[in-house]
Amino acid sequence: MNLKDDILIEHFLRNELSKKEITDFLDRLKTDSKFKEHFLIEKQLFQTLNEDKWSFIENVDSKEIITYKNIYDKSDALKQILKQENTNYQKNLKKKNTSKLIYFVAASIVAILFVISSVFNVKETPQNLYASYINNLDLPSLITRGATNNDLAKAQQYFEDKNYKEALPIFKEALINQTKQKATLYIYTGISQTELHKYTKAEKTLNHLINSDLLGSSKGYWYKMLLYLKMNDVEKAKSILTKITSDKSNYNYEEAQKMLQKL
Repeated sequence: MNLKDDILIEHFLRNELSKKEITDFLDRLKTDSKFKEHFLIEKQLFQTLNEDKWSFIENVDSKEIITYKNIYDKSDALKQILKQENTNYQKNLKKKNTSKLIYFVAASIVAILFVISSVFNVKETPQNLYASYINNLDLPSLITRGATNNDLAKAQQYFEDKNYKEALPIFKEALINQTKQKATLYIYTGISQTELHKYTKAEKTLNHLINSDLLGSSKGYWYKMLLYLKMNDVEKAKSILTKITSDKSNYNYEEAQKMLQKL
């Protein structure tokens, strides 16, 4: 195609033609197959690489395409690449030939696939994994109906407020004096020690839970694994996860399988 046609198509796509020019343009599409083919390519590129327009997903019920669109919507890196490629494309629109067009499309596809691959394949860091679980803890409450231990109520509130320094001594004292909810107390204590970077003491606390005959003792493995993530000791974390996944009766058996794939 010649430069004049390239400019004409660009103006049409940008809605910059007069009514008569639009009529002439549409008439030519009906009679000039090569012009129409070139126009369709330009239109697809123009709309696909426009940050606000995803023409190829309109009126299409495709889970795969919807997935890619979701990736696009959530990925600032992908948006930035497409925005830059669109800028380059518009700059070169008036002087490109077929070989340049093919090169441009190939380069854009490589960029898109690189970002998509990164979204799906990048492994999360141990610290991020630890934080994601700690920030979404769903531990049993230490406060039961009719309870008179106000100190435990305070300790739990401190814990929920991430004031681990104030909570820890109350949990430790309760471990000595309490006979109920002891497994849960070990977990609250171990997490508090972990958050305060008292890693050796946290490991000792969780080992007490693991080696006890308490109901829920297997939970100690899961929180010990989180401790190792906090310490950036991936190998030890994997070792604990492998142990958890060796027995379906272990706490968080299925979650441990997922975690292994993330590390």
